[in-house]
Amino acid sequence: MPALRSLRRRVFPQPVQPVRWYAPESLNRDPAGNSMRWMIAMKYYYILPVLTLFAATALGFQQRTQEQRPTLGPQPAPSLGEAPSQQGPINARIMNPAELRRIHTVYVDFIDNSLNLKLIQNLSSHSPVRVVTDRHQADAILRGDCFSLPHLKQVHSEVYLMDKKGQSIWQDIVRHPYNPPGLHVAVADSAQEIASDLLKSIEIVRK
Repeated sequence: MPALRSLRRRVFPQPVQPVRWYAPESLNRDPAGNSMRWMIAMKYYYILPVLTLFAATALGFQQRTQEQRPTLGPQPAPSLGEAPSQQGPINARIMNPAELRRIHTVYVDFIDNSLNLKLIQNLSSHSPVRVVTDRHQADAILRGDCFSLPHLKQVHSEVYLMDKKGQSIWQDIVRHPYNPPGLHVAVADSAQEIASDLLKSIEIVRK
């Protein structure tokens, strides 16, 4: 046994002490003995990890924000929505080709900015359809909206050709600049383009 103890001393000259975590000596003192210094040490001892975690979170959020920041390239022009798909000419869309093929008389309902009057003039001059003043005699009714957008300097027109049951047959969306030119000129240009789109659409379905 003495020989074994002597060998153990030579192999392990000093006993191995386990590693223990301990707080700073100032934190183990009684608060009654260290008033202000002990309170400050305790405050930093508990608050510092929280501040470190908060700073790391904020840094990660800032990096993600910078990654998602849009480029300063050219921005798209403002829009009021997508125009209908181009099944017809330009921005016109043929909703029911078979019904549009059978249209011979059209009644133009009231539209703001006198767009209806301009449409009647354009459709009456050269058109495969005849404009009537009685909606009950019409195969379809042309109605819609026309309003100005001063901040965009545009006249926005949307027209719909409906059958007697209220089903959409054809529609068109037209935007024209104004100021300059004047509003009445922009509305007249819009009416001319809408009438041209309708005539081309009718020619397409009647071929």
